[in-house]
Amino acid sequence: MKSEVAHAVADIEIMQYIINSATGVQTLQLFHQPILNASDPKVVEIQGDYSSLTVISTFSSAATLAVDATEVPHNLSSYCRALCQYISLVLATIAIIAGLYSLLKHFTTEGFNLFETNRVGALVWIGRPLLLVRTPFELQLIGNTTVLATTQTGFMQFVTKVLE
Repeated sequence: MKSEVAHAVADIEIMQYIINSATGVQTLQLFHQPILNASDPKVVEIQGDYSSLTVISTFSSAATLAVDATEVPHNLSSYCRALCQYISLVLATIAIIAGLYSLLKHFTTEGFNLFETNRVGALVWIGRPLLLVRTPFELQLIGNTTVLATTQTGFMQFVTKVLE
């Protein structure tokens, strides 16, 4: 069987018609050249009911592709965490500045206005787009965090599992 396939493979050739006009007279010539040796196992002939098909395959090495580091979900979560930390830092800074201002003025300002610093400061210094990005991630963080009430040193405290 193998010898029959090897003999059939030996007949596969590339052919090309060439018009030779170098001599001044145009002549049509047929050139052909064998593709493979008879011992080359890269050719398969598939015979069907109505016709046969000779297929040539070649060796192709495995493609290795490097993953783009910006497309990995771990990096996205790191960016979102950094964004949430930045927004929280800005809001804490605004609250501290408002508290210090009230302290310097000997609390002559309306006390309920201090509760507005988060709402006004967030829209003015952070902006709506960043707050809209922060909201789903904060909700996801709150929804997936397990809070346990424990007593240590005689006091009850809430403990969360540290996410890595």
